[in-house]
Amino acid sequence: AAGESGADDQLSTSLVAAEYTLDAEGRLVRRTRSVFDPGGDADVRERTLLAGAQDVRFEFHDGSGWREDWSSAGLLTPRAVAIIATLPRFGRVRLQALTGL
Repeated sequence: AAGESGADDQLSTSLVAAEYTLDAEGRLVRRTRSVFDPGGDADVRERTLLAGAQDVRFEFHDGSGWREDWSSAGLLTPRAVAIIATLPRFGRVRLQALTGL
């Protein structure tokens, strides 16, 4: 995230709140909000990441290895996140991304 001037010259960041869901049609959907505390007028965007996905799970890299759980109570951010899923066209896939923090 980088600080930048927002409304009324207040400092804001490019951080967004993101959540991932698997819907009834097997689509992995990423939903983002431009603010952490949504309030009444939060801009919510949805994007389908994987269509027809099955057996979707996440893994988190803590700097020394991959784990299947990540405590949301801690202040640490995982070094990387992986999405593992079975797709109709490709079979079992693993998508990994650095968090950048």
